[in-house]
Amino acid sequence: MSLFRLSRLFRSSPPAVPEDRLEGRAPRGLRLLPDFVPPQEREELGAWIAANVTWSGGSFDGHRLETYVEPSRPLPEWGRALGRRLREAGIFDADPDYLHLFSCQAGQGMARHVDQDFVGEVVAGLTLGSSHVLEFARAGKRDAAARVLLLPGDLYVISGAARQRWEHGVPFAKEDQFGGRVYPRSEGWSAIWGCVDRDAPEISQYTRSS
Repeated sequence: MSLFRLSRLFRSSPPAVPEDRLEGRAPRGLRLLPDFVPPQEREELGAWIAANVTWSGGSFDGHRLETYVEPSRPLPEWGRALGRRLREAGIFDADPDYLHLFSCQAGQGMARHVDQDFVGEVVAGLTLGSSHVLEFARAGKRDAAARVLLLPGDLYVISGAARQRWEHGVPFAKEDQFGGRVYPRSEGWSAIWGCVDRDAPEISQYTRSS
């Protein structure tokens, strides 16, 4: 392939995060797949969560939590099915064996953090129910270097530097201002997948036999 054709190929590659969803500069290792789950499937997932999740995992920043880790607590069938889709899309090398759910209400946010090591080298998060902004900042820095608008059905993926060296969180607000528009928040959920590191000490709390 000629250098000219190769340069055209790189210029035509889609950005890791679409420009209309990003403010600032995205950290390396961050990807956004808009509308990864279509509307009807999103509604079915939201209905299942509302009817079946008992939120036995406590809370974090006011969010109710639920965690599934194979094999001690198997993932629900929809979680496995979407996990297979993530593997087939090349996001994971194997079917994810970790699914973490948390609920979101208007006004709630989540303090910036780095996901625990045992979740694995790649983390994928699906937005359901309500939009919100996800902020990224270098560890220890006050100001966000990047803001990403997540709409229902969007899937974000973090790996590499974005996974290990950047903190991410959701600002505490009842609405988000992004790109000159206002996005009111409502009740919603986030679903997080990973392939757990079985050697990490933190995993023991999830794999004890019942």
